[in-house]
Amino acid sequence: MKASKQIPAYRDGYVKFVRHKETAASSFAAFKNTRSAADYDVIVTLAYDRMNIRERDYEFAESLDKTLNLKIRCPYHADVNSKLQAVIGEMLYDVYQVDPDVNGMKMFVYMQENRRLGNDS
Repeated sequence: MKASKQIPAYRDGYVKFVRHKETAASSFAAFKNTRSAADYDVIVTLAYDRMNIRERDYEFAESLDKTLNLKIRCPYHADVNSKLQAVIGEMLYDVYQVDPDVNGMKMFVYMQENRRLGNDS
C-alpha cells in the first residue's frame, strides 16, 4: 500500500506578498517612498513557518550583497517571485530569493528587512 504524502502545517502566521500600486509612481516613473500597507496591492496571502537560517544561507545572501533577516517556508504559489515584497505584521521585507522544493508543494522565501509600515497597515 502506498504511503500518503504528509501535508505540512504552517503555524507561524500569515505573510502578504505585495507590490507597489500603480498610483504610487511619481511623474518620472520612480516609486514614491511608501509608508503604509495602503500603498501596496496584495498579490497573495499565505500561511508560513519561520525556518532556521543556515550558515550557507548567510553566505548566499552575502554573495548577493543582501542581508538575510528572515527565511520562511510556505505553500508554493506561482505568482510569488523576487520582484515582490512581503508584509508580516507591520514589517515590510524585500524578497530576494524564492526557492521552490522539488515536488512543487512548498517554497522557501529569503527576505531582507526593509522598514516598519505605518499604523494603517
